[in-house]
Amino acid sequence: RVVFSLSGGKDSTAAAFAASRWLDMMGHPRELRSAIHADLGMIEWRSTPQVVEHTAERLRTSLTIVRRKAGGLITRWEQRWASSLERYQDLT
Repeated sequence: RVVFSLSGGKDSTAAAFAASRWLDMMGHPRELRSAIHADLGMIEWRSTPQVVEHTAERLRTSLTIVRRKAGGLITRWEQRWASSLERYQDLT
């Protein structure tokens, strides 16, 4: 199995297409390929979902989008900061 990690940017898109072409040349079956996108929440570009969906369609792969139930990347940073501050104050 091959899973393409798609951020919606040009680097992950170019890498996915290059890898897909190479896999085609090697005879790798397309049904063993898929794509995944980790949604970053409020800091994600509005166009990213459509870009990722379009890329997966052009790759002819299924697409899985994962999201945190509570908040996105900024929320995670804030939680890590609070946790780190607490550990520092407790000297743990």
